[in-house]
Amino acid sequence: MSKKQAGQTIVETVFLVGIAFLLLSGLVTSAIFSIKASRYSRNKAIATRIGREQIEAIKAEKQEAGFWDAGSLLIDNSLSCTAVSFPSTNFHCLYRYTDPNYSGEKTQVEVRLITWWDSDDPPSSWWDFGGGGDERKNNVILTTIISNWEQ
Repeated sequence: MSKKQAGQTIVETVFLVGIAFLLLSGLVTSAIFSIKASRYSRNKAIATRIGREQIEAIKAEKQEAGFWDAGSLLIDNSLSCTAVSFPSTNFHCLYRYTDPNYSGEKTQVEVRLITWWDSDDPPSSWWDFGGGGDERKNNVILTTIISNWEQ
């Protein structure tokens, strides 16, 4: 075997190792992306479930006699979610009532609720629900209107 042929074999080996490294790094990158996307989807589903459970608890409270009293129906105050079972301490939930009619007599209220994860502090824009500021995506925002149709 001559020296010329041995040199070509080393170059070919280095080239093949480089190609293998590129392929493996692509596979690892796509696996990491897939795991992150899966975790985000799971957390978003859990946060949505927490929000829906809290809204159902608020709807159940509406049936109580004092729900529509001005003292118990705090407008534009942030309230902690209490009636739901959180799967871990990673998830947090706040809600508030607003008056969509801006009238003195409460015939309906809007419930705005945010559930977020991976942080102890709520996103800075949770109050206006997407009005700018904090662009963090680890949250779910739900809004519903509860009416006092019995009166």
